[in-house]
Amino acid sequence: MASVGDQVNSGQELLVVESMKMEIPLVAPVGGTLRELRVGVGAFVQAGDVLAVVEP
Repeated sequence: MASVGDQVNSGQELLVVESMKMEIPLVAPVGGTLRELRVGVGAFVQAGDVLAVVEP
């Protein structure tokens, strides 16, 4: 998984969301620098939440 400050490529896995015993990898939509991870391990999220910020 990526850490804040990492250079990431488009399609690179940033984090994994678990839902109903399924693991869903979330990938960078664009290449750039991972500026923020807005969730921590065990956090509950909802549809529409911003989980990470990648700056091109």
